[in-house]
Amino acid sequence: MCHPAIEHLPPAARDTAPLAPWLAQILTPSMRRNTLLTWAGFFLVMFGFYFVTSWTSKLLVESGMSSAPSCPPPSPDGSWTPTGRPAGCSPSSPLSWPWAA
Repeated sequence: MCHPAIEHLPPAARDTAPLAPWLAQILTPSMRRNTLLTWAGFFLVMFGFYFVTSWTSKLLVESGMSSAPSCPPPSPDGSWTPTGRPAGCSPSSPLSWPWAA
């Protein structure tokens, strides 16, 4: 590629400064906002998943509905993932867009 051949690579520079603990690194001012937004997003998704899987059917039965319509049939593999995927991804997708500085 029009460059002279290199016989050997120069030695790698060694960084002698100790690394900060991982928590301190992700909470530095430059990364704090993204870290906290990621934690908050994860918490909200897990809270929503827990609520849907644990409490929705119980609340519907307590409000007078029979247990049959309160629990829609899961997908053929037995998971509820296809039911909640569109509902969970659509409102949370704007959170993944780049934020203006």
